[in-house]
Amino acid sequence: MLAKTIDSDSITAYTIWELTKKLSPSDLQWLIRQLGNVSDKQDSENLNSEIFPSPEVMARLDIAVGNHDRHTYRGLMDQTDWHSAPADVLDQAIGLAISFGDMKRGKELIEPGLSRFPEHKQIARTSLLFNPRPARVVKKAWRPPETGSETQWNG
Repeated sequence: MLAKTIDSDSITAYTIWELTKKLSPSDLQWLIRQLGNVSDKQDSENLNSEIFPSPEVMARLDIAVGNHDRHTYRGLMDQTDWHSAPADVLDQAIGLAISFGDMKRGKELIEPGLSRFPEHKQIARTSLLFNPRPARVVKKAWRPPETGSETQWNG
């Protein structure tokens, strides 16, 4: 991942060009978003606030869940821009949150997942954990009432 030392005063077009040769596509997308933030807000404090959910980030998150590493898990979940995640990556993040026992985070990820990807079957299925469907009342087939042990059926 890109170092946290970039600020709007020290970065030049040449520096950006050199960085593009070294960055993965997901890190490059992150850099483009951050440069847009700097030019829009003229504020370099938010330069490193979010990372794209790249395969490397997801692998680190999976390892953190497997190792029960709360610090790394929370850091990655907090820093990742889940609003730009594709459906399968978002589904994977929801599953990791549930595996970690972080039901609050799972529910937070389900809501945008359902609105952005209403056709994604697994996200819809997983959402039932948080918003179960109401129970249906099924009527039983009619049977004559039993009046006691002397009741006999004639066939």
